[in-house]
Amino acid sequence: MSGGHFDYMQYKLNDIATMIDDLIVDNMTDGYDEWGNKLGTFYDAVTIAKFKKTSHYLKQTAEMVQRIDWLVSDDDGEDSFLERWESEVRCDYGAKQHENSMDVENLQLIECANELLIAATNYAEVKRGTT
Repeated sequence: MSGGHFDYMQYKLNDIATMIDDLIVDNMTDGYDEWGNKLGTFYDAVTIAKFKKTSHYLKQTAEMVQRIDWLVSDDDGEDSFLERWESEVRCDYGAKQHENSMDVENLQLIECANELLIAATNYAEVKRGTT
């Protein structure tokens, strides 16, 4: 049967997480999409850290809902449910963050480097236009 108890709404959670991931990737982009919309929002590192945490929890929640969906739809038994929960549901954000050693201070350094790169690029463009 492959689930369906929740009308597959767990996939909407993954879709939202993907959209947030796209916002994170585009955050420092100084350009426009194919429709002329500005890509970069230039949120600071603390804000982007919240985006990352939210994306993580949305994906984790979708995985939890998927496991419950398969259990109540009789696709998995209780033993399989518990085994799959342990192997397929990602760890909590704090544990993942600790494993990656990527803290807010590191994110702020990356943001600063990106700002310097943008400023240098803008300066070079202005310099080319005046010579």
